[in-house]
Amino acid sequence: MIRRRDFLVGTTAVAAAALVRPKLSAAAQTDAAKKWMGLAEKVWASINQQFWYEEGGYLYDVVNGQERDTTLRPNQILAVSLPFDSVTPDRASRIVAIVEEKLLTPFGLRTLDPRDKRYAPRYHGDARSRDTAYHQGTVWPWLIGAFVDAWVWIHKRTPAAIHEARRQYLQPLLDHLEEVGLGHISEIANAEAPHAPRGCPWQAWSVGEALRLDRVVLPEPAKPAPLAKPARRRTPVFALATV
Repeated sequence: MIRRRDFLVGTTAVAAAALVRPKLSAAAQTDAAKKWMGLAEKVWASINQQFWYEEGGYLYDVVNGQERDTTLRPNQILAVSLPFDSVTPDRASRIVAIVEEKLLTPFGLRTLDPRDKRYAPRYHGDARSRDTAYHQGTVWPWLIGAFVDAWVWIHKRTPAAIHEARRQYLQPLLDHLEEVGLGHISEIANAEAPHAPRGCPWQAWSVGEALRLDRVVLPEPAKPAPLAKPARRRTPVFALATV
C-alpha cells in the first residue's frame, strides 16, 4: 500500500521531466525558466542519490525517509525514457538491462519481478484475486512504449537500433491487432507464456503507445517511389492494315 508521504520513482521521474520543459521552450533564459531548471536539478540529484540501489543495479520503487523498497517494478523505466536525463548513462544502461531481463515479455512489461514471492503469473479467478494480480506480475502492454524509448536511447538511436526495436519489440504488439479485439490491443496479459490477453480487449493506452512507437519513435524509412516504366510502343492500326 502506498502512503501519502511515500516518494514513488515513476512520479518523481515524471516531475523531473515536467520541470525541465521550460528549458526546451523559447523562453529558456527567463528567470522563471531558470527557477524551474534549478528545481529539476534538485530532483535529478534526489533520483541519483536517494533512489539508486547499487546492489541491485536499478532504482528503488519507493523511498520514505530511511525506508527503501527494493521491489523491482517497471515504473523506473520512466526515469530513462522521458526527455530528461534523470539518471547517469551507466545507470540508465543497467536499468534497461535488468528490466529487459526480468520484466520484458513479447506483450509488454511485467508489473513485478518473477522472483518476488508476491508474483502472480496469471490474472484469473474472482474479483479479489484479479485485483491482487493486477499490479503483481500482470503484463501491461502500454509500458512497452517507455521501454522502447529507453532502449533506443541507450543504443544511440541508430538506424540499426530502430530497425531492431521494430522487429523485436513492436512487431509482436502489431501482430496482436489480429488476435482478440480486431484492430486493437488488450489492456493486460498474463505474466507467463503464452501471455494470454486479459482485461479490456480495446484499450486506448495500449493502442496509443503502439501507434506512437510506429509513427514517432520507430518510423520506417520512406521507401523511394518506384520508377515509372516507359510506355510500351504500339504498332499503329493503319500500319497493320498495309502489311
